[in-house]
Amino acid sequence: KPCAPDPPMPERAWLRRCLTIPAVGLALALVLASLPALALAALVTDLVVRRRWNTLRVLAFVVFFLAHEVWCLLRLAVVGLRTVGDGERRRALTFAQQDRYARAHLGAARRLFSLRFEVQGLDAAASGPFLLLVRHTSLIDTVLPGVFVAAHHRLHLRYVLKKELLAGPCLDIAGHWLPNHFVTRDGADSGKEIDAVRALKQGLGPS
Repeated sequence: KPCAPDPPMPERAWLRRCLTIPAVGLALALVLASLPALALAALVTDLVVRRRWNTLRVLAFVVFFLAHEVWCLLRLAVVGLRTVGDGERRRALTFAQQDRYARAHLGAARRLFSLRFEVQGLDAAASGPFLLLVRHTSLIDTVLPGVFVAAHHRLHLRYVLKKELLAGPCLDIAGHWLPNHFVTRDGADSGKEIDAVRALKQGLGPS
């Protein structure tokens, strides 16, 4: 069976990634360099104003997010090098990386902010194809389908995402290696966007 080719590089992707990837590394370096001062300021804020250590928790999550983003970029680089010319294998490995990414982010948020989740009707998503509509009310919503549906049932979800999320280099790279679509929401060419979303249904199997 011949290997599936690599997916085409999206327009202006290299230029965008030349900005976003160094920006993440620089942000991590700056946060780590100023961490003692930031931690002291967060501690004083929590003691005087907020209480319950909310500011310290947010700071800890920011440090985790930036460090994990850099680590995931390194893992994606390895995946890219190992799968040159083999788009099918690249997609399989990227789905696995996506699963780890979502689990890590939700796990960190759950521990830092003492979150509890109650899931009902999970068996309804045991097989596909189906449409999964997520009510988006917070940043954590973006990883809920990946953990509670995709990882739990070992499904490969296809996402419709807003184009602004391309500012995150991990989501940018992995998102274009997988059958997803980043929607432009300005309404300039709605027909094109609708056709791209419809195209995601192509090749869906019975499960």
